[in-house]
Amino acid sequence: FVDITGCDIYPVKKDNRPIHRMGDALERWKAVGLGRPVWMVLQAFSWHELGEYYGVTEPTYPTFAESRFMAYDVIARGAGGVLYWGSHYLKSEPFRQSIYALTRELSRLQPFLIQPALPGARASLVEMPAEDETRGARACVKSNGNEWLIILVNEDNRWHMGVDVTGLDALNGRRLERLYAEGGVTVREGRLATRMEPYGVQVFATGRAWETDQRAGRDFQ
Repeated sequence: FVDITGCDIYPVKKDNRPIHRMGDALERWKAVGLGRPVWMVLQAFSWHELGEYYGVTEPTYPTFAESRFMAYDVIARGAGGVLYWGSHYLKSEPFRQSIYALTRELSRLQPFLIQPALPGARASLVEMPAEDETRGARACVKSNGNEWLIILVNEDNRWHMGVDVTGLDALNGRRLERLYAEGGVTVREGRLATRMEPYGVQVFATGRAWETDQRAGRDFQ
């Protein structure tokens, strides 16, 4: 009998940083568990800290942007939980602060994250097709009473100059602030559009009260 499935993938190494694999792994374990909740265990260490067995000597930590992408990508794909492993080996205080900043951000949004996603909300690309493979963008929309949260994740390592989010009829006329960034959008005709940076994350909410006051660690590179 299985109530919960999960897996741990720690993709950030010196010469290879395939952070998009987190979403692929989640989909695999959703299939393995036949729809059971999936708890994803994310990277909170550098491989060099685990000892000589792994043959890694140079410190290589996920940047804050990479950690944020991995967390929101699995959330947008329906993860039932997010955990971190490796902090007991951790020697970098700046990286530790970046993980604190991210987990506080997620904790602040907990009233949304425990809610089911709005069915029918979709993110699609509005641009000329690329020659290389395109994964595209993902949207996850949740509500908490009269408050709303929209998570957008660009799963490609390139800019998308047009990402169109539809299925937002319940938010028509509502102003959404982009958390931890300037500006925002107003939903019109059940949709919003934005540009997204490579492996980018954009989180919109119906107010900046959903931000935390911790900024230390958010610039970790």
